[in-house]
Amino acid sequence: MCTRNKKELTTEYLNSKKIDREIRVESSQLQPLKLLLLGSGECGKSTIFKQIISFQDEQTRKEYTPPSDYVIRNIFLNIVTAMNTFIKVAPSYEIEFSEEENQKIETILRVFDDLETLSQSTFTSIADNIKYLWNTKQVQTIYNHPKRIYQLNDSTEYLMNNIDRFSKPFKPSQNDYLRVRVKTTGIVEADFKIEAVPFKLVDVGGQKNQRRKWIHCFQDISAILFVTSINDYDTVLEEDNSTSRFTDSLELFREMVNSGWFTKSPFVVFFNKVDLFKEKIKRIPLSQHLNDFTGNNYSYEETSQFIKNKFHGTITNQNKIVYHHFTCALDSHAIEVVFNSVQHSLLMNVAEVL
Repeated sequence: MCTRNKKELTTEYLNSKKIDREIRVESSQLQPLKLLLLGSGECGKSTIFKQIISFQDEQTRKEYTPPSDYVIRNIFLNIVTAMNTFIKVAPSYEIEFSEEENQKIETILRVFDDLETLSQSTFTSIADNIKYLWNTKQVQTIYNHPKRIYQLNDSTEYLMNNIDRFSKPFKPSQNDYLRVRVKTTGIVEADFKIEAVPFKLVDVGGQKNQRRKWIHCFQDISAILFVTSINDYDTVLEEDNSTSRFTDSLELFREMVNSGWFTKSPFVVFFNKVDLFKEKIKRIPLSQHLNDFTGNNYSYEETSQFIKNKFHGTITNQNKIVYHHFTCALDSHAIEVVFNSVQHSLLMNVAEVL
């Protein structure tokens, strides 16, 4: 959806402009259409970045997709780190383990203390112990507790449930690649072409200590892809456990959408992780964390629209072009539909110029 109507262009007109554009591209250098991914940490920006790359030609995919060994190692790191987190926070939930379980825990902690040497063989040696502990009542109690006081990768359950596959040599699937968590630090860029028009996709680290680097990316932006995790209404920042992730994301959006840097840049807002949100509202009422919500806590339509309206309510320029989409970044088809809509709008603007 958008706050302004898009201009209608005929297929014949677009095809004519496409031919003109391709001729002119051969004789002149078009400036790339620059797409900037913004959002708080853990919102799913990097997953959307991966998805957009996966929609491009084979050469682009090969250039910007990391090798399998890198993905595999990070899968192991995600799993071992998650289990270490459960072990460390257990006393806070007054949870204890048996002597047999503590022996299994010791083998995992030894590996965690030396992550530099984590390999397929090392992971295989502790995989059964991790799987055993994951299925214990104690760890499941921590994982499903309505008051989460620790940070955890959203894909933890998926990774834990695939331990048997990961415990022997394997080739990562596209789903594995999308779900594995690697924190973005600094600035990541990818260049590709669509219909002879160059695009530059930029992803930046979302944690607060990374945001000072963002200003280096703010010039000549064609569109902002702002990602917020709709599922994070009850969680706090990893880098600041006194600040709500929802509040941080809302204030970040307010700052960016009203920034003088982006006066002419349209915004596309991804209300991400709707799959997790739909499950969470069944267990954790939205009104417990957003006190001004007075609707039906169990209604996805009411809760999601309330959050959307909170974001749109921060926009001071009523003529600002802002699209919004409710998404699950892991849903390749849905993200492709959204991206096709974004690129179509941008290419129409190029067609007007060329």
